[in-house]
Amino acid sequence: MEEQFELKLSNRTKSGWLIILGAFLLTVAIDFVGTNLIHGDEWQFLWCLAVAFGSGYSAFRLLKKRMVYPALVSVESDQLTVQNLANTEANAVLFTKVASYRYMVTKGVHWLIFKMFDGTKLKISANTNFGEIGNFTGMVKSLEQSAAQFRMQNSTAMLPDRSFF
Repeated sequence: MEEQFELKLSNRTKSGWLIILGAFLLTVAIDFVGTNLIHGDEWQFLWCLAVAFGSGYSAFRLLKKRMVYPALVSVESDQLTVQNLANTEANAVLFTKVASYRYMVTKGVHWLIFKMFDGTKLKISANTNFGEIGNFTGMVKSLEQSAAQFRMQNSTAMLPDRSFF
């Protein structure tokens, strides 16, 4: 029983946060240079306002382009495979290595967090603030069905981890 879902996932790497920091610092630098070059209080205010809104919008568009990628997620009876369609990179999550998993939605971000037996965590996320994400909840329901079937044979792996909220 393999099901496939086309999703738009969020890229949560450190380089994404460096882009945000760089955009913020560039905005501050442009505001500083502009206010020193423009002599006149009303023009300085308008310059700062235009740069702030323009760079904010540009940063959002850049983040949307850099931090969202199309992916093909396959839910199988013993694993979950995430294939990045932008660079054809594929990652597999074997159910035998997963101690527990949790699905949650916070501020428009859908999270699927796997806690491995070795203590590491693997996070898959999709951000609705950047646009349509696809059928993420359908993928989670399919994963829960596959995990329930898998737990019949292996009761210590793929346990659903519930939030305390």
